[in-house]
Amino acid sequence: MGVTENYKTLIANIGMMSTFINVESLDLDKYVTDRAINGLFNLVANEERLIRADPVMRTTDLLKKVFSSN
Repeated sequence: MGVTENYKTLIANIGMMSTFINVESLDLDKYVTDRAINGLFNLVANEERLIRADPVMRTTDLLKKVFSSN
């Protein structure tokens, strides 16, 4: 059994402790997915910042069209 399976088993067996603990906040899959999506959005935002700051980064026709001032 791997770490993830053991963790999920532990969370599934919280039982009476669930009255004191928000079990949804312990969802490992949701946490990993949320962090990955946030990371992707940060990468896209950083790339967009570079493209807006440096006209040389606007090399494709699509980027030229998107970032043109017309």
